[in-house]
Amino acid sequence: IIRHMNAELLVLRLLHVLGSIVWVGSSFFTSFFLVPSLKPGSSAFGEVMDGLGRRKLFTVLPLAALVTIVSGARLLQIASSGFSGAYFELASGRVYALSGVTAVLAFVLSLLVSRPAAVRAGELAAQRHSATTDKERAAIDATLALLRRRGQRATTVAMALLIVSACGMAVARYL
Repeated sequence: IIRHMNAELLVLRLLHVLGSIVWVGSSFFTSFFLVPSLKPGSSAFGEVMDGLGRRKLFTVLPLAALVTIVSGARLLQIASSGFSGAYFELASGRVYALSGVTAVLAFVLSLLVSRPAAVRAGELAAQRHSATTDKERAAIDATLALLRRRGQRATTVAMALLIVSACGMAVARYL
């Protein structure tokens, strides 16, 4: 049973660390570098969003997040001997738990606000090119601006939560 537990821990740890690298790293790059450099309504914005959709970014990131969250929950269950209250009386137990909660909040915010805004913005940017009047283009541009602001706000909060979570995970064992 000890060998089985070691194998499970190794697999869970690898899934957790690699999943978080993909999730946090991709989210960081997309949030702070890629999307801010694209003008909403431009052909480049629509093409990039379409390309990211074709490359399944909007599927891969939530899956990486789920792998990270589920493996982290199981690791916490193992480390805490079945979520024993005594474990969470320790500073490290509390920090791991709070870090997990912040990651889940970031995931929910991204899934319910950021992702739908990005997907809809990509669709609208593609539709903008087939708009036949200035009035139609202006309406699309206004909606794109609204979606971009909503998505940026939600993404900024989600990224802050992910950074807090990653920092907590990094230091918790030393507390």
